[in-house]
Amino acid sequence: MIIDAPCKINLGLDILRRRPDGYHDLETVMIPVGGLCDRVELQPAPQTTFRSAGLPIDCPDSENLCLKACRLMQRRYGAGDVRLTLDKRVPFGAGLGGGSSDATAVIVGMDELFGLRLSEAELIAAAAELGSDTAFFVRRTPQLCTGRGEVMTPFPLDLAGTQLVIVKPDVGVGASDTRRLANQEQFDAFFDSLPAVPYVMEEFVTGDIVSYDAITDGQMEPVFESMCCFPPSIMDIVNDKRELAYCVADHVPEELARLGRAAVKAFRVKSRFVHFEFFRLTQDKKGLGKKGDYVGLEVNMRPAGG
Repeated sequence: MIIDAPCKINLGLDILRRRPDGYHDLETVMIPVGGLCDRVELQPAPQTTFRSAGLPIDCPDSENLCLKACRLMQRRYGAGDVRLTLDKRVPFGAGLGGGSSDATAVIVGMDELFGLRLSEAELIAAAAELGSDTAFFVRRTPQLCTGRGEVMTPFPLDLAGTQLVIVKPDVGVGASDTRRLANQEQFDAFFDSLPAVPYVMEEFVTGDIVSYDAITDGQMEPVFESMCCFPPSIMDIVNDKRELAYCVADHVPEELARLGRAAVKAFRVKSRFVHFEFFRLTQDKKGLGKKGDYVGLEVNMRPAGG
């Protein structure tokens, strides 16, 4: 049996609050992307085995969600042994849900292969044990997802005739493996269980986020400038259950304007919107600057807000 396991994209993602179980309540619309799929093959076998081909997998075979899904079906429903083969095509660490889709494909495939005849509700419950977006791939239609992602309501969305382009850089570890190490204990714990993927480690910067926003003309000169302030960081919003807020300042500080205009020239931005984000240090930081200095964070060729 061969099953295509499509990836998905999120149309918006609203993180509402942190839950006692460590997950977050959220609201998002997920839609399947049929043109980009992994392929999962299941065959009855004397003992369960797993192998992968295609893109390299970011974890040991024993930790792969396909094998975890298989073990769950065997443990809970008495499914038999299978030979699992994964042809990996969906990039990992991109929020596309490739691993979750693979796991759900195993659950659905084993249900059919061994004649279990599970209801949709049972398939969803099994998939939800393996992740927050795994349940979505039982239905594979546009869904408004709430709870931690496993509570689904069909969402009327017709994208017929729409062309979707997905661009992913050659980096990424996924949201669950993005860490903030605030003390020596957390630092040591990270290295005691170091994931089997390359990491980039950067010194944490304490500061507010502000942006230089402008429209440039054909000579790379600003015809309009503004500054947005984002008092709480996204990490603080999520971890401390704070409200998201930002405002447009009544003027652009001279130093921020100088840095923003220099960035426009450096990137040769003509006749476009720019949204350049900076840290504004809230305390002295050796090697970066004094309290109140600006430190470059992100370059976007778009208006503020997306």
